[in-house]
Amino acid sequence: MALITGISSGLALAVLGDGSLAHLERSGIRGWTVVRSAADGTRLADVKRRRSVTDITPHPSDASGIVLVSTADRLEVFSAGAVDPLASVAGATVATTSATGSVKAVTGGRRARLWSIDPASGAAADEGSAPAATVDAIAHPSEIATLVLAGPIGSRRLSVLRPGVPPQSLATLPGATRLSSVAPGNPRIAIGFADGRIELRNPAAPAVGQTLATLPAPVWGLASGAAGLIAGFGSDIDVVPVVEASGVELSLAAEHYLASWTRVDVKPRGPVAFDDLAFVVDPPHGGLVSASRDASFDPDAPHVVMALGGTVGDFTLLALDANTGDVLGTQPFAVVDTWAGPDGPALSLVGPSDNEAPDAAWGGGDPYVPQNMNVRPRVGNWRVAIVVVETSDQTTLSATDAATLTQSLRDEVFTGVVRGGVVESTRLYYAATSSNKLNLVEAGILTPIRLPNAWDTYVTPDMTTGRTQGDGLPNFSRAAVAEIVRQNRDLAAAGQPLLLDLDAVDSIVFVLRSIPANVMSGFPGRHQWPYGTRPGGYQLSYVVGEDVYPFLGFSIAIPRSRTIQALTMPTTWTAISNGRTIAETVAHELGHNFGLHDAYFDAAAHDAQFQTRDPGGWDLMGNEGGSPELSPAERMQLGWVPAAEVRTLSVGVTGYVDESIDLHPAGRGGPAPAGRRQAVELRIADGRNYYFEYRRRNAGAMSDQTIAEDFVVVGTDYVSGDTPPTNRRPLTLLRDDADADAGTFALNDDYEERDTSDPAYPNDFRLEVTQAGNDMARVHLRYADAKPDPAFSPWGQSTGWKSPDLRVENFRNLQDAALRDVPWEGHDNWLVATLHNKGRDTANNIEITFGVKDFTLGGGAERPLGSVTVASLAAGAQIDVTSPDVWRPPALSLIPFLTVRPHYCVFARVTALPDEITRDNNEAQSNHTRMVSASGSPSTRETGVVKVTNPHPVEARCRVVVRQTDRLARTYLEHAWVVLQPGEERDVRFWTESMIGDPSVATITKERRSISWETPNRLRLTGVADTGEGCHGDTTGGANVDVVAGRRTRFVDLTVGHGYARGRVEVEETGEGPWGSVVVSIRDDKDGADLGVFTGEVRDGQFGLEFREQVGGGRIAQAEFNGGYSAAPCISEWVEVEH
Repeated sequence: MALITGISSGLALAVLGDGSLAHLERSGIRGWTVVRSAADGTRLADVKRRRSVTDITPHPSDASGIVLVSTADRLEVFSAGAVDPLASVAGATVATTSATGSVKAVTGGRRARLWSIDPASGAAADEGSAPAATVDAIAHPSEIATLVLAGPIGSRRLSVLRPGVPPQSLATLPGATRLSSVAPGNPRIAIGFADGRIELRNPAAPAVGQTLATLPAPVWGLASGAAGLIAGFGSDIDVVPVVEASGVELSLAAEHYLASWTRVDVKPRGPVAFDDLAFVVDPPHGGLVSASRDASFDPDAPHVVMALGGTVGDFTLLALDANTGDVLGTQPFAVVDTWAGPDGPALSLVGPSDNEAPDAAWGGGDPYVPQNMNVRPRVGNWRVAIVVVETSDQTTLSATDAATLTQSLRDEVFTGVVRGGVVESTRLYYAATSSNKLNLVEAGILTPIRLPNAWDTYVTPDMTTGRTQGDGLPNFSRAAVAEIVRQNRDLAAAGQPLLLDLDAVDSIVFVLRSIPANVMSGFPGRHQWPYGTRPGGYQLSYVVGEDVYPFLGFSIAIPRSRTIQALTMPTTWTAISNGRTIAETVAHELGHNFGLHDAYFDAAAHDAQFQTRDPGGWDLMGNEGGSPELSPAERMQLGWVPAAEVRTLSVGVTGYVDESIDLHPAGRGGPAPAGRRQAVELRIADGRNYYFEYRRRNAGAMSDQTIAEDFVVVGTDYVSGDTPPTNRRPLTLLRDDADADAGTFALNDDYEERDTSDPAYPNDFRLEVTQAGNDMARVHLRYADAKPDPAFSPWGQSTGWKSPDLRVENFRNLQDAALRDVPWEGHDNWLVATLHNKGRDTANNIEITFGVKDFTLGGGAERPLGSVTVASLAAGAQIDVTSPDVWRPPALSLIPFLTVRPHYCVFARVTALPDEITRDNNEAQSNHTRMVSASGSPSTRETGVVKVTNPHPVEARCRVVVRQTDRLARTYLEHAWVVLQPGEERDVRFWTESMIGDPSVATITKERRSISWETPNRLRLTGVADTGEGCHGDTTGGANVDVVAGRRTRFVDLTVGHGYARGRVEVEETGEGPWGSVVVSIRDDKDGADLGVFTGEVRDGQFGLEFREQVGGGRIAQAEFNGGYSAAPCISEWVEVEH
């Protein structure tokens, strides 16, 4: 039997704060009755009104009070048998109680408004417009907002009202009559219908609902009670139990950027358990869901992480029963190719990026050989594709225009254009300057690739010039590659050839169709400035395809990424660049793709003394107009100059130098005739060299057509490495001496450096041009230096961002070589620096300062660890120096789910001597991080933070380039870039995990897990700061993270006594005993120093140690399993030492 029966004409229903019921019924032609009843239906009180009452709602602060909406333009309160006025709101028709303790009322008519009423004072505030003909309102279950039903019953709509915001329509609900919350904390709402149905729907995804009940009469009232929903229907009021059907609600944003990642909130309903779920995306290339968990995981509010795919489209995330494959929940989403906001989108990387440029081989400063040889060899074929890109706000190219543009670009880059009687192209330039060692191969020309959105949705152009700078390269190129991949997928499915084989291309020239200016409207047009990626600095990985595997009757796709060097050009380049040709500038930008830096100065960032030494038209990377040669240092890096054709002078080996050298002209190609050299390399210090070459103007040749002088020797100053100095470019002309030759020397000119007071130029050196002819120049060199040079080996990308001359020692790694240079958290560590004297004189009183700073991609706050003074170090000698202060990192690492993992950057720095050769090698720095992604049920996702810095005096877009080595690794980055002001620092978080243990990818992890268990994933993060003045950005630094994968382990037994320790380690899931090593430390208290540290072997899980040393005062002990093949490290609890 129903709770309440015999209602003549029910209108509204409410559950009050004290649990009692209230309903509104029509009691005659001119009568309305409000009845208050107990929870069991017993009538407690009523009040009859002759004025029309349209709605009732609970009073926010009076547990038994009822708010009445009266047509007398006011709200009233019925409580304790009396009716009192609350507020005057003209035209109010419905009301509800808000989560903030106010009463919300909606007025009728075409100009409907939402009002907020203070129940204490009755003050009413207008919060904005509302839909006309609103019939019910409730508080939104998940946010501070109001949900309303409005409109004619046949086209009734559910809308959300937020203060100051126009109503937002959520769904059309024909026949809907009433709304109600379901229960506190439940994100769904109940909706009553005229046909008696009651449905549950989520306002975040209201299109689909669950039918909870079908009552025998129209629903006129609905409210949430302790026993379930209270429904008014026909002449009755009764309880409708809320029995949620098995299912899963998935909450995520509607749109996501290409190859980003997102957290998905998961809410199981009914008997479904989160641990029994699996997730897939349909179509599978839309994303890949991870089963790992990190420190933010809350079992009461679970979530998963989804890596988004690399193509644009509409997709559906499906929650499956992991046992049966049944679909329990779905949620649509879209992947888009545009991003808004100053900071970049999130970034995901699944597995390594194929075709990554190898690390640079800068060499170790061997004084017997040239230093910059074959750093990044570019010999043989280099496959170049051209992709013309147009945005949706342009009229697409006609077939005729597309064919014309295609041929023009082919001529500029590959086949050649006749200018001034010379056939010119980018390919021909590189063939000539490389002595035919490099051949550019046409890999395809696409004209055009049309993007789905307008220009300004991809980039932020300069509104005065219409120019787009560095953001155009990643944003336009990612969108274009995504479209190519989409078309490739469709073509492959149809059995057709690919549009462009992205696995068979090394560089892509993205040519952006410029948008013409409109003088009448003041529109400046749009064009993309040339910009290029650079190995060792800013690189881009693109999702070029996927590998698909079956799973639970569906498919999952593992995205396949590939590093492709890229550059941008505008179609209107020659017109806007003072006559530079596409062939010339593509050659310059390809120089970046080969690893070369810009050589022109940045007025905002570089010191004035270096701005005057800009090589300009003497070097392709300075000014490409006229196609000048590359400098000797650059040609040597690319493998185009044999070592035998470079005369290397280093006083550390040769002593006093006094000799003449014949130079072959740079533009005449190699090999040089017998007895001649292409260049002279003068070693100033390890990583810094002077170069001298002979240059001739070649008006009828491919290169050096318009250089400023003929018959001259050009001298350049080059600093090696991927991380350039912040105050200069790596390549500059030599500084002026007293003759003011500006780095170029004609017959009888000389260059001298005799000022030893400036540590930047302390060498006694003289070069004189004694002969300058058509095919050869002779230079006479005298060089002597007997100065000290205390030095450390540098750190960089090729060394994993660790200096070979700096290591961390502790009692653990001194006893276990596998943990060499690995910090021991919670224990004393010390730094050991290997100091070299690379000069020819004894260095005296050398002060070395030690310290630690934030895990950093450049810069970072420092904490000192003391200093040491070395009294004397002979020329050519080296010495190990230990930090006087110990360093104890927090005891957090290796404990899954605890917090953000600690990461460390340690350094040793030499205080410069007044007479040393160079200060460029006075610091050693190493970034240290070791993470453990422990597989199990579930696997762990480890969290870290890197500090990104802007070292420049102007605003910079600071990018984070992510690289990793393991096929089974997934890494997620908080932002692909952040915009920083001068000197600003920002923490950027990253997450990394192993796919081992994830059932959805078991097919591939089973095949490859042994490799992942043997070799840690090397995760590399490189910072690149782009001020907008260059065309590739500057590398500011980097960090290397070793991520160990293994099955989760634990100590199940540990006993430590005086002279012994024994126990057992097990794999959590199986109970197996791993093999490896264990270290036991003994202390008097947890925060004290180690009184004894002892190591031993773990065999099949068992270990037993005997140590003869007596540990006085030792009361507690802790054991650490260092991990082994397939087994992750673990740490025991502290235990008492048995006496």
